[in-house]
Amino acid sequence: MLEQVHPVELFGTNNENWNLLKRAFPQVKFVARGNEITIKGDEEDIDLVEEKLLLIIKLTKHSPLNAEKVADILS
Repeated sequence: MLEQVHPVELFGTNNENWNLLKRAFPQVKFVARGNEITIKGDEEDIDLVEEKLLLIIKLTKHSPLNAEKVADILS
């Protein structure tokens, strides 16, 4: 699914959106390489992160997301 979204749109300018995601889930380890994101942690945390990340990706396809919108999704 990541290949459908430009990295800058997903991660944000200067990785602002990506950093918000990582701060929202400090108990989870994130690794992004190319078109792949690896998430490590408890299964419940991973499920929640995947849900939020899929929503961010879906919304990014329709219009650019700023950090405020990403923060709203993560809260």
